[in-house]
Amino acid sequence: MKLQRKNKFLGLIGTGLLIASLSTAGYVVFEGIQNRSTYENLEQIALSQTDKQVTTVPNTENQVENPTEPVTPKYDFNKLKEINPDITGYLEGSSLTMPYPVVKTTDSAYYLSHTVDGKPSAFGSICLDANADMNNQVSVIYGHNTADGSMFGNLNNYNSQDYMNSNPKFTYYDETGVYEFDVFANIIDDNIQTSFSSPEDYNNYLNNIKSQSLTFRQVEVGSDDHIVFLYDCLESWEKSSPNDPNRNLVVAKVSKVLDYELTQTKTK
Repeated sequence: MKLQRKNKFLGLIGTGLLIASLSTAGYVVFEGIQNRSTYENLEQIALSQTDKQVTTVPNTENQVENPTEPVTPKYDFNKLKEINPDITGYLEGSSLTMPYPVVKTTDSAYYLSHTVDGKPSAFGSICLDANADMNNQVSVIYGHNTADGSMFGNLNNYNSQDYMNSNPKFTYYDETGVYEFDVFANIIDDNIQTSFSSPEDYNNYLNNIKSQSLTFRQVEVGSDDHIVFLYDCLESWEKSSPNDPNRNLVVAKVSKVLDYELTQTKTK
């Protein structure tokens, strides 16, 4: 009789845990849908309504037909900053489920658990390091590794050479112009170096990145170039050992391809 009651009790616990697990999973799915809706609505607000807006990375001389006329940025940062003054850019890429605004603040931890419009969310926001901008030799952009592929949830796919070759570039928009991120490496590391004693020191760092990369593309990167780390965390099941590094880093060369003030394409 006691054994039967014990089995019944354990069965109730198991059922309770299952319900709790399903409830949690259901909440995460619901929050993911809400999160996507938030960013879709924000994108519609942010897109500039003009025939001269920049809709793609300018990569030919004919992208800007008349360079003497002003070019309207694709995203209206005046509107975006009315929503949140921390919004500093917009990131697009084929490995992202949608374009995402990028925030920058001295309190980066806040955006680990909030959307760019201040709503609590486990998905957080994509965040540029507080000490970085695209003029830095090395910049870092943080995002969560999500199960549904949103935010930076697809970056772990860059450990496949085929995936990297199929998704080699990102586009970054800010108030000054348009940047191309040309991916050249995927590494697993907990440390990022952002300052260097000499051009040789920087070149050595670039060579170290290439030597430890899981996957690699032939992109010419030297001491005069800027790079960006797209940074997310590895889940426990993605690591072969608990002592392995926790950070998945996709590394890209940064090139400014359009300057809004100069209103002309740049080549490098």
